[in-house]
Amino acid sequence: MEGHDMCTQQAFQAQRSRLVGLLGSGSLEAFESVLDWLLSWDVLSWEEYEGLHVLGQPLSHSARRLLDTVWNKGAWGDPHSPHPARDLQCHRPAIVRRLYSHVEGVLDLAQARGFLSPYECDEIRLPIFTSSQRARRLLDLAAVKANGLAAFLLQHVQELPVPLALSLEDAACQKYTSKLRTTVSAQSRFLSSYDGAETLCLEDIYTENVLELRTEAGAPQNSPAPPGLDALFSFLQRLHLLWASGRDFQDFLFVFPFSCRQLQRVAKPLSVRALLFEHCCWPDLGQEEVFRFLLAHPERVLLTFDGFDEFRFRFADGERHCSPTEPTSVQNLLFNLLQGNLLKNARKLLTSRATSGGPWPCSWTTTRWATSAWSSCCPAWASARLCSECRGPCWWVSLRDNNISDRGVCTLAEHALRCEELQKLALFNNKLTDGCAQALARLLECRQNFLALRLGNNHITEAGAQVLARGLRANTSLQFLGFWGNEVGDKGAQALAEALGDHQSLRWLSLVGNRIGSVGARALASMLEKNMALEELCLEENQLGDEGVCSLAEGLRRNPSLKVLKLSNNCVTYRGAEALLRALERNDTVREVWLRGNAFSPEEMETRGHRDARLLL
Repeated sequence: MEGHDMCTQQAFQAQRSRLVGLLGSGSLEAFESVLDWLLSWDVLSWEEYEGLHVLGQPLSHSARRLLDTVWNKGAWGDPHSPHPARDLQCHRPAIVRRLYSHVEGVLDLAQARGFLSPYECDEIRLPIFTSSQRARRLLDLAAVKANGLAAFLLQHVQELPVPLALSLEDAACQKYTSKLRTTVSAQSRFLSSYDGAETLCLEDIYTENVLELRTEAGAPQNSPAPPGLDALFSFLQRLHLLWASGRDFQDFLFVFPFSCRQLQRVAKPLSVRALLFEHCCWPDLGQEEVFRFLLAHPERVLLTFDGFDEFRFRFADGERHCSPTEPTSVQNLLFNLLQGNLLKNARKLLTSRATSGGPWPCSWTTTRWATSAWSSCCPAWASARLCSECRGPCWWVSLRDNNISDRGVCTLAEHALRCEELQKLALFNNKLTDGCAQALARLLECRQNFLALRLGNNHITEAGAQVLARGLRANTSLQFLGFWGNEVGDKGAQALAEALGDHQSLRWLSLVGNRIGSVGARALASMLEKNMALEELCLEENQLGDEGVCSLAEGLRRNPSLKVLKLSNNCVTYRGAEALLRALERNDTVREVWLRGNAFSPEEMETRGHRDARLLL
């Protein structure tokens, strides 16, 4: 293999002048086309593509820079390379593409072989990430872990099948579908209030009632509601989630969800292109190629319109509009979409309140499926598959980055008390304060099958932590608790540590960036001496100092379960590191202790790193 790579590199250099001549003698458009192909094949990263796509440069100059870029990449390194993390970074685009369809299996294998913890796998598998984003997060983790993960990935990736090269159109459509799935998945888990001020849990928005089926003859037929309308998701949200997760409705390559309430507010004329791209999901690559594919394959498109009764205008035969690129009014655009004058053969799914007096295009639809609260134009191709998929064993609701206030979370927690399927909540990056602590504590106390609560990057102080600690004492099921980026301080850390001392299920705890000092560290050390379940404790970016780290080292001596302890950026010197090294001599369970970003000289880092490879400096 090495000889083959050498011959290939020599041939590449021997043909360099000829390649420069070919690339530099054509037009700028032809050169840009080559860059587009290399980007679509993941030979070039986006940053490299942008660096080569510079106007005003002579083509020969750009051609030489392109050849230099490709040459410096070389071939994939030896799986036994002394620098596997560097090799992964050098060939990152191609490796991401190779991992794209296999990332789930690679995560399972990496966890089974001890390179990844269950919590790290769960973080990578968050539903907000696409397959390529999960692959990138896995490579990011390999760059900082010193346990052999990078070498494992470098070797395993070369054993995966090579994906077939895609045409630029196919590559653009694939990337767009992936982005669209991520967007639809996120939207299917929550709903904004009418004024847009709050984000609400969906559990109580759709009710369990009698369905009204209207046949082509118009005779209503009553049947019991399908199971699960009392669960967290409505039929329409469920359809979106099944498609986005790849579990059903895969005959559609594109699903575009629209809120009729929001479209009602659009005053300017829209084209089909603007409706799909500007009001749903914008393609990052190859907009023209994606739109051409949509027009050529409308049967692969599903359009959903939620809340059709929100429209204040009446639908009637109006102006015929057949151009997908020419703008027209929203009313006329939707009329011609439903009539089939635009995107003919695309499927459309509409919902409306059955009791509303708003418009309903009865003359254009043949089947209507309605609950007494909401109705939908839901034909057999959707209804049967939705009925069979209504319930799942466990729901993870992610409401990150939504400006949610305490009032919204209190409403959500109240609903979650009655929804046994909801077992995980991600509420980080919002506007939560101590005001929501009582509601969340009650949720933890009452729901003994609740598994994960992530409250990072909010404004919770020691008072809120003390209230939540009361709920934790009564809870026996929680496995993941994320408190990073709050302000719990020493007193809040003490309260949480005391509540978790005898907790038998918590496996991951993050208190990163919470202004915790040596007093809080002593309390957490006492917790480590008693807790027999915790496997990962994250305390980076606090104020532990050597005194706090020495206390934690004492707790580590007596702890039989902890596998990862993260203490980076905590003003630790050689004294704290020595205490940890002595503790590691007595502990065979711990796999990693992170101490990056502390006050160590290069000599100290080398010396202590050699004494125990588990100490990551």
